[in-house]
Amino acid sequence: MADKPVRLSLTLTPEADEILTKAAKKLAYGNKSDMLRRAIALISIMEEAKEKNEDLAIVDKQGRLVSKIVGL
Repeated sequence: MADKPVRLSLTLTPEADEILTKAAKKLAYGNKSDMLRRAIALISIMEEAKEKNEDLAIVDKQGRLVSKIVGL
């Protein structure tokens, strides 16, 4: 049997809501709920990397390190 989705109520500052709305539109992730689901997935990846003493990074199309994400 599949788990039922959990419905949450979330209170954001107007600034945070604006950031979320703009990001969802700019990144074509659909809506704010979709954006938050993707953010949660990224947090999960981050936590797995942290447990393995690994880092997250941004690389360019040639695979060169552009930025290392530190302190998450």
